[in-house]
Amino acid sequence: MNVGYVPHSANDVTSLLASWRERIAADDRLQPAVSVDDVDAAGRAGDVAVVFDLEDSGPLEGELDRVGHFYDLGVRTMLPSYNNRNAAGGGCLDEVDEGLTAYGRALIREMNAVGMVADGSHCGAPYRAGHVRGFRAAADLQPLLHALGVGTPP
Repeated sequence: MNVGYVPHSANDVTSLLASWRERIAADDRLQPAVSVDDVDAAGRAGDVAVVFDLEDSGPLEGELDRVGHFYDLGVRTMLPSYNNRNAAGGGCLDEVDEGLTAYGRALIREMNAVGMVADGSHCGAPYRAGHVRGFRAAADLQPLLHALGVGTPP
């Protein structure tokens, strides 16, 4: 479940996470999930597992220690950028995309350190190439969890 993106502040995301956790706790069909085991357990029980993500690194507001903060609150995936260039790197809609910035590389290292998956969806091609060359996600993957349209099939 997306709990924040470009326009949201760290405080906005923290509040949204608290609100969603309350809603999930109040619904017997939903289970918070912070691991694959949690997702599997929810499925076996016939419940829906809810995993939190950030659709842009903007809510970090440039503070890399917030990666750990959001991880502790249940966020397990984050896109470094969403469609357009930000402090971390280029987006898939940028006409000129120079890939990851120094901050973006530090962000990926911090995400790796806490175990958060770096999702390449909506990021630009140079970001994905740089990501594959040495700034991989925690599971040594290049995940594109939901979007990467690069053309229209015939």
